[in-house]
Amino acid sequence: MRYHSKHFVAVLVSLSTACFVFFSYGSSVAADGTARTPQPRTVNPALGQSVDNAGFSYAVTRVTDSTSRKQVGAEFVTKTDYSRIQAENSDGSQLLVLATNDDGLLQYALVNTRDLRTTLIVLPASNISGISWLHDETEARWHPNEPDVIRFIKGQNSYVGGLQVYEYNTRKRKVKLLADLRGKLPAHWGKELYGMTHHEGEYSRDGNRLAWAIESGHNNSEEPVGYVAFDLRGGGKVLGTLDHDGRNHDHLSISPSGEYVVISAQDKTSAYPVDFSTEQVLMWETQHSDLCTTPTGVDCYVSVSFDDTENPEYGWIYVEELGSGKRTRLIDVFGLGNTSLHLSARSFKRPGWALLSTYNCAAGDSHERATALCDRISLIELSSQARVIPLAWTQSSGENYYREPHASLNADGSRAYFNSDWGNAKQVDVYRIDIPSAAYR
Repeated sequence: MRYHSKHFVAVLVSLSTACFVFFSYGSSVAADGTARTPQPRTVNPALGQSVDNAGFSYAVTRVTDSTSRKQVGAEFVTKTDYSRIQAENSDGSQLLVLATNDDGLLQYALVNTRDLRTTLIVLPASNISGISWLHDETEARWHPNEPDVIRFIKGQNSYVGGLQVYEYNTRKRKVKLLADLRGKLPAHWGKELYGMTHHEGEYSRDGNRLAWAIESGHNNSEEPVGYVAFDLRGGGKVLGTLDHDGRNHDHLSISPSGEYVVISAQDKTSAYPVDFSTEQVLMWETQHSDLCTTPTGVDCYVSVSFDDTENPEYGWIYVEELGSGKRTRLIDVFGLGNTSLHLSARSFKRPGWALLSTYNCAAGDSHERATALCDRISLIELSSQARVIPLAWTQSSGENYYREPHASLNADGSRAYFNSDWGNAKQVDVYRIDIPSAAYR
């Protein structure tokens, strides 16, 4: 979820037989999993420099300098888009981030991972999309397998939105129309339509499939009318549609295999095959989550239940297989301390893992209440004997949306990226964690 109120919940790492949890860090740990040492404060490293990770074994390197750009309001901001969105391209040469332009507005930009130079994405003049730059509602996404290719839409309202997906080749500096759903959707939805994932959707892991929520711009109504799953090949082939049923949806996405659509709404989160023939209710709420792949290659959904007290996994981070409905509890997150969190599971070349980032841990004045998940980035194994491997402190205040970590994994799980204000109330930047293969053993 984006731009929504944060959840403050109790956090306790369970050491029960239902969930064996392994921690590896330097601070003192009690038998109940609580860390007696709160997050240490360290000096913000310079651009390209690494920081002493205060008890963790993994290097943290600063990869952007937001102060070189104009402020957003009272802040300097350069950040990755979101935990559910892949920041790194397929060969690791570039990052897709949001940075401010000369008008103080956020737009998509590229970070060269070798020299750490940040460059705003400016599209070629008179290109087929009709827009000249990728503003923060164009849902810019890396092609999963082509390192120079970015997909995008024109916008998320009736004034600029549409039913087209465009592709921008950053090396050739060319824009082409990839898919167009005009004339392919149910007639009763109307004609003045536009589609989007509401910020948080990604493509299937082969880059061929996508799902959208469709809204009508008739009389500027901005009303949802339905959902569609489609294949981008051949100009866009509709795989299935579903009429809007009144649910207050937050976002939707397609599964890694491209076989399921997951619609996350405030009253329920559901998975459907791409023809929308059946419904699998995942939870009767919407929460921070991601779509994932189990160690055996099955599409899955990883989330936390904070609000639905009737959910058997209430208070847990858990994973559910799409299709079979098999559930596995991972971490009991009710107990000591309070935290908000995000999940990322974009490491499709290393299935069976997710990344957890936590913030706004309200431990009060007593260090005894700071738990072993507070204010840090951790790997979570998607299995019944889930290992939790802390990687780094976030140094994030979490005081507003930009200052939340929103950590995400790259495709092979070798690097994680997160945002942090590093205790500075006016500066948000991107940081990288290098994760050796040995961390997963």
